Amino acid sequence: MHPGLRRDPRYAVALMITLWMITASGCALNQDDGAQQTPYERGENIYLGKESTPARIAGHQDPLPPKFTRCINCHASGRTVSGNTESAPSLSRASLLQTQARRGGPAFAYERISFCATLRSGVDPEHVVLNRAMPRFDMDNEQCLALWLYLTEKRNDEKQ
Repeated sequence: MHPGLRRDPRYAVALMITLWMITASGCALNQDDGAQQTPYERGENIYLGKESTPARIAGHQDPLPPKFTRCINCHASGRTVSGNTESAPSLSRASLLQTQARRGGPAFAYERISFCATLRSGVDPEHVVLNRAMPRFDMDNEQCLALWLYLTEKRNDEKQ
């Protein structure tokens, strides 16, 4: 490289633009990788905790650490919490879409919008407040839709 080029301000500007373009193209590549993920796959990643979703416990402002916001921690099929399966029911197509009484309240079935509202507020469609241990999630609409699709589409591990 010619020594005079380093003193030229155009060299610094060109270098900065080149570095910015390299950085921007790297970010675009990362975004493209995520865009290839289907909503179902994204929902699975949210359920398993591979994609964290900010959440907090009702009455607290501090966010929970990501490892405590994974759905699978409490809602895995066959899991019991202190011997009581009602405190954290397994989440499946049947448990969400079939009309049934939940938590001692009236019978209802979830729809996508009511499911997302419940995750955010901690209050189900029949105005029954969820257990305080259930995090209140700050999910955006795309995250919630992805989780809904994952939970309500037929999975291989689910009975007919």
